[in-house]
Amino acid sequence: DLSAAEDARRERESLETRLADVAATAPGVLYTFRREPDGAMSFPYVSPGIEALFGLTAERVQGSAEAAWER
Repeated sequence: DLSAAEDARRERESLETRLADVAATAPGVLYTFRREPDGAMSFPYVSPGIEALFGLTAERVQGSAEAAWER
């Protein structure tokens, strides 16, 4: 049913917005970590707190965690 799918999409977007608001104001850093089979590491999601703690932008570590490990 299209109506149910649209309701589910709106609910998911609302939840994502609320979680982003929490992550943006939480002390420290919230993140997801990924290690690939080849050993490459990244943070697919990292909250804005990374900038205050490490001087790195979220975009900088999303593809590779190398810069974070260097700090």
